[in-house]
Amino acid sequence: DKLLLLTMFHVGARIDEESDTLIVFNPKIYIRHKLAFSALAQLQERLSLDIELASSCNSYVQPLQSLWKAGKVDLHPSVCFRERTVADAGPGTDRKRVLLYLGGPKESKGFEFAALLGARLASEFPELQFLFHYNDGFPNAARFEPHVNALREAGKQHGNVDIVRGNLARKDYDRLVAGSQVMMLLYDPEHYRHQTSGVFWDGLQQGNRHWVVTQTTWLHNELRELGIQHETIPFGNVDESVQSLRVLLGGISGPSAERPPLPSNRWYLHRLLSPLGDWVGARLRKPRSQQHTRVTPGSRPRVLVIRTNYGHLGELSTGGFMPYLRSFGLDVDEFKVNIGDDQLGVTDAHQRSQFAKLAQRHLRSYQPNSVVAESAVQRIAERSDIDHFVD
Repeated sequence: DKLLLLTMFHVGARIDEESDTLIVFNPKIYIRHKLAFSALAQLQERLSLDIELASSCNSYVQPLQSLWKAGKVDLHPSVCFRERTVADAGPGTDRKRVLLYLGGPKESKGFEFAALLGARLASEFPELQFLFHYNDGFPNAARFEPHVNALREAGKQHGNVDIVRGNLARKDYDRLVAGSQVMMLLYDPEHYRHQTSGVFWDGLQQGNRHWVVTQTTWLHNELRELGIQHETIPFGNVDESVQSLRVLLGGISGPSAERPPLPSNRWYLHRLLSPLGDWVGARLRKPRSQQHTRVTPGSRPRVLVIRTNYGHLGELSTGGFMPYLRSFGLDVDEFKVNIGDDQLGVTDAHQRSQFAKLAQRHLRSYQPNSVVAESAVQRIAERSDIDHFVD
């Protein structure tokens, strides 16, 4: 039998580039992983179980390999992959487009900083169009409204700020990413020094873009690893950031603006942008003589897969393993959970907000709609043999 483990987060350590030594920056997380992998190695030996480990980026693979001595740690594709349509820039302007923000409104993703910086840039670069996604359907999003209003006012002089509101359908999400010549991911380094970004991987899939990221973040390190030219700016410093971006933004506004050069680490880019489901399926396949035993009709184990219903994710990303489970003789049902709080059954917006705050003290990413989903899953749980919560 084979067990394939895909680790989603860092292990609390990194490899120092200069000395090639392991640096532990979060002892609690590091020791937790060290104990877990030690137990897995003993399990593998005792049960003759074939365990394979993989992670989502080189900065995770290297320290993980130092903890896993029982085999080689591999790199798996990003969880975001899906076939995308080539979306046009949308109606309204021939200006080059700068994507200031995309995703749920979060302080850790630099929502306020992006809005403040965007207001200054809109005034200084009237020949550019600035795009800003404000998901006002996200829990507690209303607290960001003043920043959005200030950005909107700053764009009135030149008519060069577009604010896109709400949860995005797949085509709208693709249009924002595909139609932008510059992508800004201005995340707070305190939270994203070692944390990955799905928006970043989606932007990579659209081909050459100009990138602007904040200093000392995972995104900065990943762009260097890929060999992609980019600009870095200090988080929270609007004046210094505007000064740093004058050359880049001034250079893309003209008709003779050149596209950025291709990434130098093409193998790494190709692996990241491959279908995750296909990669997992290839790892789970065995020679015909060792194929997974198919069960007889009437006794097929049933798996219930519960995952977040992100409109812009495709069937080859977080759900890409399901066709392979079915090929092994399993029945697989899928339950998608919408983000937000609109399905909570509480009409009072203040009560919904208070509930979200209480829940997110324990799990910052918790969505109040999950209450409804969890109740529904409990009602149907007896129909399945395995309940698999993907994310």
